[in-house]
Amino acid sequence: MGYNMCSNKNIKHTPMNRLLALLLVLFFISCNSSGDKNETNTGTKPVVASINRTVFLPKELKEISGISFSGPDEVVAVQDETGLLFFYDLQKEAITRNHEFGKPGDYEDLVVDGTTVYIVTSSGTILQIDNFLKNPGPAKKYETALTEKNNIEGLALDKKQNRLLLAAKDAGLED
Repeated sequence: MGYNMCSNKNIKHTPMNRLLALLLVLFFISCNSSGDKNETNTGTKPVVASINRTVFLPKELKEISGISFSGPDEVVAVQDETGLLFFYDLQKEAITRNHEFGKPGDYEDLVVDGTTVYIVTSSGTILQIDNFLKNPGPAKKYETALTEKNNIEGLALDKKQNRLLLAAKDAGLED
C-alpha cells in the first residue's frame, strides 16, 4: 500500500520543485530497475510505491523536514527545529513515540538504512543514530566540509556505492 503524506504546510509548485520531483521519481525508478527484480540486496521483496491513500498528518508534524519509511506501515520524521524524531503509524494514523536526539537546530532531512538513521543539518553536519527503532543510542556527529553557506536541504542513501548524498540549495564546495 502506498501513502501520500500531507501536512498543513503550503507547498509552492515552482518549476524548480517540479524538476526536483521529477528527478526524485527518476532516481527511485532507476534504483528499482537494476539487479534481480524479485529481491533486493537484503533478500526481501522490493516495495512498490503507489499512491492510493492520503494521510493527513497531525499538527505536531507540521514542521517536519525529512520523512522516511521505518517499517511497512511506519514512517520516521525529523522535526526541523527541535532535534526530535517522530514515529508515525500509518494504520493507526497516530504518533506512536518520539526520540530526542539533539539540541535545537536546523535539521533538514533523514534517511534510513536498516536499523540506522542518518540526519543532516543545513550546515552539512551528519548525525548517525544506531538501533533507532528499538533502543536508540546517542547520535554520532560527523562534520563535513560544508557550512551554512551551502544550505543543505536534502539527503539520500546510495547503497550501491555505500555513501550518503547531500543536496545543497545555495552553494557548492567550489563557491
